[in-house]
Amino acid sequence: MGVDSYMELFTTLYGWQFYNIIWGSLMSTGLVFIPFVVILIRNFISVNTSMEANAGSAAMVRRMEIDIVVALTVVVLAAQPAINLRMNDLSFTPPATLDNPTPTTVDPSSTGTTFGHPDGGFTGAPSSVPVPVWWYGVMALSSGINQAIITGFPATNELREIERAMRSLYIEDANLRHEVNQFYTRCYVPARSKFQREQPTAADPILANQGRDDPDWIGSHVYRQLPGYYDSLNAGNPVPGFPVDMSRETDQYWMDTSGSLSHGIPSCQEWWEDSNHGLRKRLLEDNSNTQRAVTWVQAQFPGMTAEERRDTLARNILEQTPTAYTASLGQQRFEANDPGLFGSFIQMLQGGAAGLGLIQVYVTIVEPALILLLEGLPFVQAITLMGIYALLPLAIFFSMYNPNILLIGTLGIFTVKFWAVLWHIVLWLDAQLMRSMYPDGVSLLQFMGPEHGLKSLLLQLITVSFYLGLPAIWTLMMGWIGFKTLSGLNSGQSNLNNSSNTMSQTGSSSATRVASGGLGRK
Repeated sequence: MGVDSYMELFTTLYGWQFYNIIWGSLMSTGLVFIPFVVILIRNFISVNTSMEANAGSAAMVRRMEIDIVVALTVVVLAAQPAINLRMNDLSFTPPATLDNPTPTTVDPSSTGTTFGHPDGGFTGAPSSVPVPVWWYGVMALSSGINQAIITGFPATNELREIERAMRSLYIEDANLRHEVNQFYTRCYVPARSKFQREQPTAADPILANQGRDDPDWIGSHVYRQLPGYYDSLNAGNPVPGFPVDMSRETDQYWMDTSGSLSHGIPSCQEWWEDSNHGLRKRLLEDNSNTQRAVTWVQAQFPGMTAEERRDTLARNILEQTPTAYTASLGQQRFEANDPGLFGSFIQMLQGGAAGLGLIQVYVTIVEPALILLLEGLPFVQAITLMGIYALLPLAIFFSMYNPNILLIGTLGIFTVKFWAVLWHIVLWLDAQLMRSMYPDGVSLLQFMGPEHGLKSLLLQLITVSFYLGLPAIWTLMMGWIGFKTLSGLNSGQSNLNNSSNTMSQTGSSSATRVASGGLGRK
């Protein structure tokens, strides 16, 4: 029997354990017999207030028999635990991710999480707990429908996961952050100042290929490819990993007459591009998150050249660094002609959004809150189902074993379980919207700074509205269906009772007339 989250593996067992505790209390105190007494009294009062007692006694007995049989059926099917739900009967298959495209199905005994762990929560979950036949069948049917629908969903790309990974890139090594600062000061600032003064026309082909904002970051192709920029500037100080070259005309080489320098002083171009010790290579190997992102990009975007991948990832990493290191990278660089979905809307808002700080607020506050909200929805589902399971015995008891409670409970469990299917629908929808906003895919990776924040803000709000809205609409729909169905059943039962009473009254009147006629003849 499949569930929809790690937590539900345990809340399902605990929910039915609480059910047994409550039902056992009702049994031990004798309260479970009260509804049968109520049935007897209700039928006695109903018959004796609607017709003569002698004429209605047969109808009362028949109706009482039917009500008691129905109540006993409800108790046997939906109240008395009968089928053992074992821990190993429950299973959960985590959603596929870029790190784990074929996840392993787990059960409560081996989740790989802190749930059920001796040092975690939900320890001591029952290995087996009895469940009433009806509710066991409802859970099995709901889980089967969910799994069948979810399995049949078309595969979606992982653009959302890649986008979030790109936003989480950062420089972990303090020495590397210091080196980035040195590169910014020694290489980027002089090169950019020179470019602003000269505005060389030789840069036009590079700008046409790399984008007009290429000079705005420290790995600019303009400064690397044009003579007189990074090839003419140097690190100023020895950089670990680079060989000493005394032929270079640098102050430290001239001053070092003893030849004691252990590292060389590379040019800015070598400092950035070197395949062994270059700054770009070190940025891409700084921590496990960065290395994982490099692997993902290589697998998901095979059309990108190795140079494009390295530059794109390095620039994204630098976008996440403090503005003191790369101040110019925080500039708003919205596309002049956005080819994606809602492009005109983005162009309309782009001018004021940055000035108001909307993008910064979204990236630092709103997006993390939305991610936490979405991650927490399966927990809400698991706890809601646990509450339904635990409170079912009281609902059955206070309904006086009315069979309508079977319909209400079935709709409630199925409705909440089906939320997982709705979230998969939204996940597919989110993937399609992302594909529409980033039709070439590669543009999603490029410079995940504020210029893409407005797109992400719009899409994330749409996604969250559906994550919350679809289950709400679905729950209201099922509530309305349940209400109308119960109203129809109650109306039909009332009509049947009225018809039965009318027939009984007619029979009683006829019998009275016959008896009166017989006495008159005597």
